[in-house]
Amino acid sequence: MAGGRNYGHGNGAVAVEETQVRRARRQYTDPGISSRIHEVPPEPRPFSGDAPRAGFESGLIFVFFAVVYGVIGYFLLTDARIVDFISLEHLNEAYMVFWNDPPRLAALGLDAGTFGSIVYMPFTLIKPVATSLVAIPVATALGAGLLMASLNSLMRHCGINLGFRIGLLLLFGLNPMVVFYAGNGDPTILGLVMLGISLSSLIAWSITDQTRHLAAAGLAMGFAVMVDYGYILIGIGFALAFMIMGASKKDSQGKQRSTLLLFLTPLAYALLFWCLLNWVLLGNPFEWITAQNGVIEVNTTGALQAVTTSVGDSLGDLFDVTLGIAPLALIAPFVLIFTGAAKRDATSWGLLVIGLTIAAAPVIRAVVADQANLLDLSYGLPLAVFAFGAVAWMARAGEGWGAFASAILAVGLIAALPLGWNAMQDYRYQNQAQAFTRWVDTQDSQEGKSSVGGYTVGIDPELAMANYINTQIPQEKRSILVDQNFSYGVMLLSGRPQNFYDRVDQGEDDWQATIDNPFGVVKYMLITTSRAGDQLLKKWPTSVEGGEAGMTPIFRTDRYVLVEVSETAPPAGSRSDRTDSSEPQSTPRPVTPTSPVNPNGPSLTTPSAGPVDTTPVSPPSSGGSTVEPNNGSSSAPAVVGE
Repeated sequence: MAGGRNYGHGNGAVAVEETQVRRARRQYTDPGISSRIHEVPPEPRPFSGDAPRAGFESGLIFVFFAVVYGVIGYFLLTDARIVDFISLEHLNEAYMVFWNDPPRLAALGLDAGTFGSIVYMPFTLIKPVATSLVAIPVATALGAGLLMASLNSLMRHCGINLGFRIGLLLLFGLNPMVVFYAGNGDPTILGLVMLGISLSSLIAWSITDQTRHLAAAGLAMGFAVMVDYGYILIGIGFALAFMIMGASKKDSQGKQRSTLLLFLTPLAYALLFWCLLNWVLLGNPFEWITAQNGVIEVNTTGALQAVTTSVGDSLGDLFDVTLGIAPLALIAPFVLIFTGAAKRDATSWGLLVIGLTIAAAPVIRAVVADQANLLDLSYGLPLAVFAFGAVAWMARAGEGWGAFASAILAVGLIAALPLGWNAMQDYRYQNQAQAFTRWVDTQDSQEGKSSVGGYTVGIDPELAMANYINTQIPQEKRSILVDQNFSYGVMLLSGRPQNFYDRVDQGEDDWQATIDNPFGVVKYMLITTSRAGDQLLKKWPTSVEGGEAGMTPIFRTDRYVLVEVSETAPPAGSRSDRTDSSEPQSTPRPVTPTSPVNPNGPSLTTPSAGPVDTTPVSPPSSGGSTVEPNNGSSSAPAVVGE
């Protein structure tokens, strides 16, 4: 009976196939073609359901973490008054795209991390969202929500049950460095989102063999490169991983070629597009290659940039960063080696290669540039994301290993809480992480306080100068000459970029010509004194002290000096070249404001109510770049407010 049924079923299948062949032959009138049709290709197989898709569950996870991190970022901005100046510069670039005069996409520039500015562009369409700095915590809170959703999808692919997934996500999200960067607006979180998506896509492709996951990983890496050039090396690691994994599949040679082509296409297009832009605009297709992030943080002295490094020193710093922020990454390689050897699992070996490139990227950056501070504490975050995915894969690699993998994840994530806290307090190459830990401990405003790395926390100097510009001088287009690479904070907080004359307005050549001869072209110059390098200060080094004829400093804060420029150039030879600051001068020195006020009225960034030093200041020497306090009296004429 059974045999008969099988036989009958087989005849039916043959009959159906023959009917399809006859139908295909009838479509062709040419007997030569129809006679060669002997079979019909099978129907395409449907998408595999082996890799669960993120649905309502991941949406809830995204909303939950985005809201939590957004609230934390709000208080980080308003109560702690900790502002990431890298974020401030990117937000100013995005703001100038729409509100400068004329509005130009060229305001984004061709520096590293351009994608960090592009992400802010939707938030700058409504002016108060940008000028109040609300966009800073909102952008990275949304990014952190996406990161958590991608990690949840990764764990779903690996077969970790819902209860463990929720607990592990909470532990990962409580890492103090994750909390800090999820609310401070730094582009680092955008790179983490792309890394999380790439890892999740790689694991999904390993399980389902669906090409859409290859495309997703390639696109994510392409965007990641626009956040941080270090992801180029990580992208190469992903390419090697896909090759290793493709070699283990059927038709391995063809699989490897198609896999690499599909993954590398978006990444290659991103690099080619970037080279083309640099070639057309700067004349060198490789002008973009740099170890720096392209942002000058004026709230730090930059003294640590002079600290050199070696391979051994950088490896030691990498170990400190890994132990502090991602201790799980010290375990992950052994887990991958074990699963790769025990199960002959190609995915484990591929993930190991990715981990090695993630670890190598900051070391190579620091050693090539011979700059120790480039191995920043934030580099522990990509290692933390990688280690999370690597150990989670163990649950899929071996049947019944899910609970064991979850236990390893939990132990590593719990250990990261105190270790990360200590690293944020002590590690010397960081961006105001120490100030964050102080705020959590004391709930006190960090405005004006120092933080490891030579940082002075807060934006009262920017707010005070922006308020003075908006309320005390005429509001005229392009009346204030500025180097936006340094004075971006004042430009943004004023909300009126059209009043500033910068590189974007009429091009680099015209802007530089105006610096050389500003008389009659602009009425004011805004000069940054907290960092060396401002082009205006280089050209007119004594203008901030009243040592240049035709240039009168009228207002100063801890980081900036506003200088009034006469309409006519002084007679030749009338410029003062003296270097003795004790010699009387005929022009008033800058003063310190007594009550900085937000230019846009009470809002998230209202300056702190703490005491402000109103002691008159003496000028720097002609070769200096900062204005230091003078404990003696000033011989300069009195200025209103001094």
